[in-house]
Amino acid sequence: MRDKGWTLVAPNGVGLELTHSERQLMDAFVRHADARFSREDLLRDKGLAASDRRSGDSLISPLRRNARPAGLA
Repeated sequence: MRDKGWTLVAPNGVGLELTHSERQLMDAFVRHADARFSREDLLRDKGLAASDRRSGDSLISPLRRNARPAGLA
Protein backbone atom coordinates (compact mmCIF):
# COMPACT_ATOMS: atom_id res chain seq x y z
CA MET A 1 0.00 0.00 0.00
CA ARG A 2 1.17 3.53 -0.72
CA ASP A 3 -0.27 7.03 -0.99
CA LYS A 4 -1.77 6.75 2.50
CA GLY A 5 -3.57 3.54 1.51
CA TRP A 6 -5.09 4.81 -1.72
CA THR A 7 -2.85 2.73 -4.00
CA LEU A 8 -2.47 -1.02 -3.85
CA VAL A 9 0.95 -2.07 -5.14
CA ALA A 10 1.58 -5.57 -6.46
CA PRO A 11 4.91 -7.34 -5.90
CA ASN A 12 5.82 -6.56 -9.53
CA GLY A 13 5.48 -2.82 -8.79
CA VAL A 14 2.19 -2.25 -10.63
CA GLY A 15 -0.03 0.16 -8.72
CA LEU A 16 -3.82 0.18 -8.64
CA GLU A 17 -5.65 3.26 -7.40
CA LEU A 18 -8.41 2.28 -4.99
CA THR A 19 -11.91 3.63 -4.61
CA HIS A 20 -13.17 4.48 -1.16
CA SER A 21 -14.89 1.09 -0.79
CA GLU A 22 -11.83 -0.78 -2.08
CA ARG A 23 -9.62 1.09 0.36
CA GLN A 24 -11.94 0.12 3.22
CA LEU A 25 -11.77 -3.49 2.08
CA MET A 26 -7.96 -3.48 1.95
CA ASP A 27 -7.86 -1.77 5.34
CA ALA A 28 -9.97 -4.58 6.78
CA PHE A 29 -7.60 -7.16 5.29
CA VAL A 30 -4.59 -5.36 6.76
CA ARG A 31 -6.20 -5.17 10.21
CA HIS A 32 -6.76 -8.94 10.09
CA ALA A 33 -3.46 -9.86 8.43
CA ASP A 34 -2.49 -12.34 11.15
CA ALA A 35 -5.64 -14.45 10.90
CA ARG A 36 -8.18 -15.80 8.44
CA PHE A 37 -10.80 -13.25 7.54
CA SER A 38 -14.10 -14.69 6.35
CA ARG A 39 -16.77 -13.01 4.26
CA GLU A 40 -18.94 -12.93 7.37
CA ASP A 41 -16.14 -11.16 9.26
CA LEU A 42 -15.90 -8.64 6.44
CA LEU A 43 -19.62 -7.96 6.52
CA ARG A 44 -19.62 -7.65 10.29
CA ASP A 45 -16.62 -5.31 10.06
CA LYS A 46 -18.60 -3.11 7.64
CA GLY A 47 -21.67 -3.17 9.91
CA LEU A 48 -23.69 -5.35 7.53
CA ALA A 49 -25.73 -8.44 8.35
CA ALA A 50 -23.78 -11.68 7.88
CA SER A 51 -26.71 -12.97 5.82
CA ASP A 52 -26.23 -10.18 3.26
CA ARG A 53 -23.65 -12.10 1.18
CA ARG A 54 -24.38 -10.05 -1.92
CA SER A 55 -23.04 -6.96 -0.17
CA GLY A 56 -19.77 -8.78 0.44
CA ASP A 57 -19.56 -9.73 -3.21
CA SER A 58 -20.21 -6.13 -4.20
CA LEU A 59 -17.11 -5.12 -2.24
CA ILE A 60 -14.77 -7.72 -3.72
CA SER A 61 -15.94 -8.02 -7.34
CA PRO A 62 -15.11 -4.43 -8.40
CA LEU A 63 -11.60 -4.75 -6.99
CA ARG A 64 -11.02 -7.95 -8.97
CA ARG A 65 -12.48 -6.37 -12.09
CA ASN A 66 -10.20 -3.33 -11.77
CA ALA A 67 -7.12 -5.44 -11.01
CA ARG A 68 -7.34 -7.62 -14.14
CA PRO A 69 -6.56 -4.90 -16.72
CA ALA A 70 -3.57 -3.87 -14.60
CA GLY A 71 -2.24 -7.43 -14.83
CA LEU A 72 -2.88 -8.20 -11.17
CA ALA A 73 -4.23 -11.55 -10.02
